[in-house]
Amino acid sequence: MKKLFLVFIGLLVYTYITSEPEEVIRERSRKNIEWQFAEEKRLEERFKDSIIYVYDGDTFLTRDHGVVRLIGADARDKWHGDYTMVSESVSRILTGRAVELEFDFDRYDGYGRTLAYVFLGDTNMTHLLIHQGWACTLRPDRNTKYMDY
Repeated sequence: MKKLFLVFIGLLVYTYITSEPEEVIRERSRKNIEWQFAEEKRLEERFKDSIIYVYDGDTFLTRDHGVVRLIGADARDKWHGDYTMVSESVSRILTGRAVELEFDFDRYDGYGRTLAYVFLGDTNMTHLLIHQGWACTLRPDRNTKYMDY
């Protein structure tokens, strides 16, 4: 009985030592909510940039963010017949123009390119490429902010 009592007292002491005060739990929860809000706000921000060169329909060289890969669109590659038409069309639209970049969950791809949605005014270039038939929808796992096309 004495051993059982000592075990009980030991558990009480352990629980008291390892438990956090309610204020600490509330503060941690508040900070977590603030962090989540800040992260969501960061993802909604747009950054001004300009297109220096168009590599192909979905990859561009920008002044401030380097090589940018368009999120959600897979434009024609060099072995497709209309590759040149697509690349030249996108180049005419974007080269030398001021754009805004908006990021999603993943900031870079496996090749080190910046992943972004590119906006020319109010025009989402991903939407434009897909609706013009210049690109297919590329459905990434985590970058889904504008996946309504």
